[in-house]
Amino acid sequence: MNHSPDKEKHCIARLGDIKLYVSSYELTRDRRYGFQNRADGKLYFTDNGPYPAYLKLKGYVLKSECASPCVAFNTLMDSNTRFFLTMDGMFFNAARLKSFTAVTDIKSQTVSCEVTLCCDSYINEMEAE
Repeated sequence: MNHSPDKEKHCIARLGDIKLYVSSYELTRDRRYGFQNRADGKLYFTDNGPYPAYLKLKGYVLKSECASPCVAFNTLMDSNTRFFLTMDGMFFNAARLKSFTAVTDIKSQTVSCEVTLCCDSYINEMEAE
């Protein structure tokens, strides 16, 4: 078992024509509950059900592959494009671009990016073959 992480290895997420080298990701989903007032002064507990999952990807884009990722991300956001991603053994179905941040350094060959995707549909674990 290898306990030392390989810092040069990254997952790759393809978002349209953009290849994002993912260094870390965060997946969140919640189930919301509510309370409604009743006429007798008591509260009625309600289950609002599960909400969409949000996948936050942090990584970088090479300037040699995409000179201006913020323009490409903005185009993908406006067109309401859906992505079908496979990352780290999970399949994300029909994810939409919710938000993005692109930070660049003029002297660097990469653009640091943080992308948040909204996954309306289910998330499946990929079967090992």
